[in-house]
Amino acid sequence: WWIGLIVISLYFTLMESSIGGGQSFGKRIFNIEVQQITGSSLSALDALFRFSPFGLVFAIASVSLYADPNSLLIDGLQLIAIWLFLSITVFPLLHPERRGLQDMLLDAVVVRQDRDYTLPKTGIKRTMVKFLVIAGIVTGIFAFGKIYISLMPSTRLSSQILSVLKERGDVR
Repeated sequence: WWIGLIVISLYFTLMESSIGGGQSFGKRIFNIEVQQITGSSLSALDALFRFSPFGLVFAIASVSLYADPNSLLIDGLQLIAIWLFLSITVFPLLHPERRGLQDMLLDAVVVRQDRDYTLPKTGIKRTMVKFLVIAGIVTGIFAFGKIYISLMPSTRLSSQILSVLKERGDVR
């Protein structure tokens, strides 16, 4: 999965920067491109930063598959992944300009190719409040689910059985 993450990172860094004309293959099909709000192309470093929330969600999900599911560190990383995923998916749906949080931080925008674009003067205060409410609800559901699962007798019993089997050498 590390190799996959590196390949995906290189792909989006190169394609969505000035090197690739701001367009991945999917963006070429839909005739859209990523650019700075000034109209210039993204630098390779900006394109990498724009991709980083996607890469972090992928990396955390991959690490979580191989880690102890009862670890507080993994729970914290999963919460970070949830917030990143929400900032990638929900925030643009709430924002009037349909811009993601990573785009706003980098002054980037996804636009139709060969069309003039003017950035409307809108703030992010209302969008941020809506986003934080939704993220808080999702975080609460996640935390409640983790607590509920950890308190279930069947979960504790299965953990005890697994530890006994490990001690006997029946399970690795």
